[in-house]
Amino acid sequence: MEISITSLERVPTESAVLLRFLEALNDHELRYYAQDWMKSIGYENVDELNSAISPLIDAMNSVHMSTSENIKPVYICNKGNVYRDWKLSRLGLTYLALNSPHKTKKISQLQLKILSKYFNSEVH
Repeated sequence: MEISITSLERVPTESAVLLRFLEALNDHELRYYAQDWMKSIGYENVDELNSAISPLIDAMNSVHMSTSENIKPVYICNKGNVYRDWKLSRLGLTYLALNSPHKTKKISQLQLKILSKYFNSEVH
């Protein structure tokens, strides 16, 4: 298991200054707003997108990967309304794209390319 200095799950809760510093480091990697990419990666609406978040978090937890480094809920105020979005790392966004219910041709090609590279690099 890889240990990361930016893993928020391992920080004692009484260390507020350190926690804020690590959050800032993690936020640097969280570059993508899920709703900005929703249509282009194959999600028809916000409900479909939100239903894909839980499997993403479950997958990361199952391989002991830090979710705080890859996904974070954010609340955005727009025209007097507050709504939830998700900030994602490149890995988080790619996972959502590869598992989208309405894959675009580009996403399907990316998926095939990733699988091809994986199987071609496998030692037999």
